[in-house]
Amino acid sequence: GSDAFCTIKWDGRIVRGVHEREELNIPADIALADQVPDISVLGSTEKGADIMQLIKNAPLEPLIIMDFTRRRKKLSFEGNIIELALDRGTISTVRNQAPILELELEHYAGKDPFAVLALGEVLAAKYGLTLQKRSKYARGLELLSSGLYQPRPSS
Repeated sequence: GSDAFCTIKWDGRIVRGVHEREELNIPADIALADQVPDISVLGSTEKGADIMQLIKNAPLEPLIIMDFTRRRKKLSFEGNIIELALDRGTISTVRNQAPILELELEHYAGKDPFAVLALGEVLAAKYGLTLQKRSKYARGLELLSSGLYQPRPSS
């Protein structure tokens, strides 16, 4: 099916090549014609309520749109549960677009969160994969800045 989510990510850091951050994904109704989600769903969480307080009633513009299909599979590896997520689609801004084709590994359970690196090395060697250190969001920001985006003046 087609699902849309409002996502909040915060307190990110990278440790030995593994991204660690808090993340909240909330299903959202979306008007496909204009790609503007109903962000009121964020108000049901503490971080979301803080964001809603900052935004107040200001209109939002979609600056970076991630449109991708995700296929997931959880597997056991060296005593850990790791999710493999295959993402295929596009990152779009007002002037640029780039493809998404990536296999994301996420540690779900077990004592060693760095097991994702070991599994990544196995998969890279077997299938010729390369490590992408930039997140989809970081790549979207690069597209946005290279497009010389000019926000609309406030009314």
